[in-house]
Amino acid sequence: MSEIKTHHIALQRGDRERAIVFFTKLLGYKLVKTSRLPVHLSREIFDIEDEPEVLFFTNEEDTSFEVFITKHGVTQDFSHVCLVVPDLELFCRRCRDLGLRPFFVEKNGKQLVFVRDEDGNLFEIKQS
Repeated sequence: MSEIKTHHIALQRGDRERAIVFFTKLLGYKLVKTSRLPVHLSREIFDIEDEPEVLFFTNEEDTSFEVFITKHGVTQDFSHVCLVVPDLELFCRRCRDLGLRPFFVEKNGKQLVFVRDEDGNLFEIKQS
């Protein structure tokens, strides 16, 4: 059994109210928090010049969603998968061994770790 667990799934939506209806009414998730992603972090992490609102939904069991509200088209998005690993340093070493380049971004005094796969899919990595 894998020690890696999913932390959250991030999606992009163009309409705040429709996103809330979808996650709360259809899926039964709770909207637990809203925030804005500062433009400098948006640029560093996603290479997008934007300051989207971010809605945080949870089912209080095992799945959480970050929903980025933005008007950008599909070619630019905030989609990523966040995984939890037992040893962040070992994970980064394994990335490098496979020719992948993890990158680090500071947010509120904490270091965030990201890596893209060969197709450009973005993964955020947290340590358990």
